[in-house]
Amino acid sequence: MWTRFFPAVRKARELLSSGIIGDIIAVAADFGWPADPEGEHKRCIDPISGGVSTDVAMYPIGHILLAAGAAPPTRICASGTTKTASDGRSRVDWSVAGALSGFPGNPALSATVLCTLDGSTPEEAVFTGTKGTLRVHRSAHTPTKITLSVAESREVSKDETFEFPLPPKPKKALPFNYPGSQGFVYQAQAVHAALRKGKLQCDEWTHEESVTTQACVDALRGAVIGAGS
Repeated sequence: MWTRFFPAVRKARELLSSGIIGDIIAVAADFGWPADPEGEHKRCIDPISGGVSTDVAMYPIGHILLAAGAAPPTRICASGTTKTASDGRSRVDWSVAGALSGFPGNPALSATVLCTLDGSTPEEAVFTGTKGTLRVHRSAHTPTKITLSVAESREVSKDETFEFPLPPKPKKALPFNYPGSQGFVYQAQAVHAALRKGKLQCDEWTHEESVTTQACVDALRGAVIGAGS
């Protein structure tokens, strides 16, 4: 999960853990982009690996787990739209709006997810606490900016923005398929550091978080496809 290794996410984790915005009671995260199932994005209608949940839902879920802990939620509700898969029989989820709650690591937390292949969403993650908010700005899966807002009253907050520019592209690098791909270097560096210490997982993204994330993806996908919308 390369997003977890970006300096902006590391800083977000630090701020959330510090308690500066109080107890985290809500997270709202989204990811949407316009896919062309008849063209270059035909993979999105594959009956097994296609659909929006398996394509991008792991990113907003990963943000939610920063506040929720690694254990899975006990309640996941979702609705959305589907398209006919490339086999002509089954369906793939195309837009998903979900609500997650009952996190053992943070029982007070309610989280919402929006993922779609119909258009571009703001692609942000907003953490709401009892004392303020923390916003991971677009593009939240390759973030370079976060804003901390500490409430001083119902209408006034003290805001501070942190920026973390992407590293320069290697001079001889081939063209990237996706924007921000030079940020993969953060993950590579962290994995090498963990291996040198004899670790079997990185502190930034644990095995348990991987399993929980996939369980949430499956639940979101299943709820939408099962509804037959």
